[in-house]
Amino acid sequence: MRRVIYVALGRYGDIINILPVVRQASIEAGHPIKLVVSERFARLVDGCSYVEPLFYRGNFDELGQALQWASQNHGRYEVLAAQVYGEGPHWDVRTPCFLKDAWLRAGAFSHQWGSLPLVFDRRSPEREEALRSASFPAGNKPVVLTSLSGHSSPFSHREHIVKMLRDRLSGFHVLDMTDIPVHRLYDLLGLIDHAHCLITVDTATMHLSNASATPTIALTSSGPSRWYESLRMPHHVARFKYTEFPACQDRLVQAVVDARNPSRHPRIHHVVSKFDTQNLDTQRRNGFARSTWNRENSLSGGVWNLHDISDSNLPRIEDGMPCVRDLITKGFRAANDDDVIAISNSDVSFMSGITGQIFDLTQRNGAVYAHRWDFQPEKFPAAALNYESQLGPAKWYPGCDFFAFRKSWWLTHGKKFPDMILGREFWDLIMATLIKLTKGAEIHQAIYHEKHPSFWERPGVRAKNPGNRCNRALAEKFFKEHGGSWDSWKHANL
Repeated sequence: MRRVIYVALGRYGDIINILPVVRQASIEAGHPIKLVVSERFARLVDGCSYVEPLFYRGNFDELGQALQWASQNHGRYEVLAAQVYGEGPHWDVRTPCFLKDAWLRAGAFSHQWGSLPLVFDRRSPEREEALRSASFPAGNKPVVLTSLSGHSSPFSHREHIVKMLRDRLSGFHVLDMTDIPVHRLYDLLGLIDHAHCLITVDTATMHLSNASATPTIALTSSGPSRWYESLRMPHHVARFKYTEFPACQDRLVQAVVDARNPSRHPRIHHVVSKFDTQNLDTQRRNGFARSTWNRENSLSGGVWNLHDISDSNLPRIEDGMPCVRDLITKGFRAANDDDVIAISNSDVSFMSGITGQIFDLTQRNGAVYAHRWDFQPEKFPAAALNYESQLGPAKWYPGCDFFAFRKSWWLTHGKKFPDMILGREFWDLIMATLIKLTKGAEIHQAIYHEKHPSFWERPGVRAKNPGNRCNRALAEKFFKEHGGSWDSWKHANL
């Protein structure tokens, strides 16, 4: 059995991030696991029976020195970095987020991020009760907690937001946690567990909230790239970027009011044309794709609703294929106002983490599209992919095989989309063009696919196929009326 020591010096958020990995290792080993932490942040792990802390006396950014110290003093152990911050060994970015990269450094699988629980099993009910008694007001008003001060990702609107919430949420008590003294950081769970919701910037409390089921409204920094932003968790009922303030304060107030109303939490309605076939290879490819959809649904807390639509449940079939608008209508009718409708091909696989990107980008941009990455059959992965660097053997494909948009976006812009036929050329070009023209966004490196013989490769099909001719005529009409061009997306052989 592996004998490992993890090194996560701090700050609090970075240590909290790696605790689920340490706990899982402890379960498998049957004993507590050694974790090197900076003395400045060491008291955090008092709440974890599965941690055997080793105190490092230097600064929390001295990763390389801490690794060397651990190796010299515990030579029989494999020493693993469990943070990405600080001076130390070079590490290539391999995932969309620093939190997942820290897990990879620690030898964990990035796709497990968010599925392994964060547990503080040495909480003090007595300290938590005393903290609630001292902090929560008398009366029956539900408490909205705010934590709007951060070290690594400072937020400049704290005082304004707290005052605004207190002025506008008369039915709630708004409690700013910033200056509340606590014996241990995890004692704050005694407040979080009993609150109506938590509003937190990208700081320790955002990570700590993963140990609670309380609805959380996450405020995230804007960069310098998305790798620096914390990921969406299932209990995040809303997310806002720092750069959206103060313009988004009406939406923030509404998110607080709706925090405990599940019917108001957005879902994704994924519409797919059900492809019944006896071809075993097609069944295999479709089955693999669906396994990645199911995994993403599980990791995201079950927010995906799959609408697997047979031709018999559609009002019409043109050139042997459904019409795109009819499929979208099925998802549209099932969706609530804040939900997202997604449409993809039946054999397109999802990269881990696509859910958070869909919610975040559609909230700000209304709609998104994604180009796929094609693997040759002999290089197609045997298991689902977890991070972008695994796309190395694949080739970027000029067409788009995934689209998602808020219901409100389709109400506003859907009428501009021509009545095009699925499975024939140009419909994806027009959908992507419409999204771009309406200031939508692209999700990069989010979907992949196994290359296979195509309908388009048959001699004479492209030019003579009725569905292609129909879609091309509609595309030409769209460009004349709304803008865009044939080479907008560098489609091949058009």
